Amino acid sequence: MKEQSVKSALVVDDSAFMRKVLRGMLEKHGYVVVGEAPDGRQALSEYQRLRPTFVTMDINMPDVTGTEAVRDILSFDTDAVIVMVTSIGTKDKVMEVLEAGARSYILKPFTEENLVGVLSQVLTEQNSGG
Repeated sequence: MKEQSVKSALVVDDSAFMRKVLRGMLEKHGYVVVGEAPDGRQALSEYQRLRPTFVTMDINMPDVTGTEAVRDILSFDTDAVIVMVTSIGTKDKVMEVLEAGARSYILKPFTEENLVGVLSQVLTEQNSGG
C-alpha cells in the first residue's frame, strides 16, 4: 500500500452550498479538495481525471445517482474510497450504497467532527489494507 501524505478529495453533491461546506471543513483539516462535481456522471469523469485519495458522494442527484456513480467509479478503480454524505438515512438506501461499494456513510446534517472522524477511520482502514 502506498502511503499518501496529502489526502486529496473529490466532493460530489448537487448542492453548490453543500460542496462549499464540505470543501471548507475538509481543507480546515488538511485535506486538499482537488475537484467537485454536481452529479454522478461528472463524478466519474472527474475521478478518472484527478484520481483523488477519496470521494464524498451524495446519493440523490440528477442524471446519475450517487449509488450508480459508486458502481461506475469502482468499475474504473476497484480501490476507490467513497464515503456517502447524504440526508437519506433509510436502512434500504444505506444498505444499497454499502453493497454498491461505498466504504461508509455520513448522515446530513453532520458535524465537522463526525465528517473528519469517519474519513479518518476509513482512510486508516484503507492504508492498513482492511
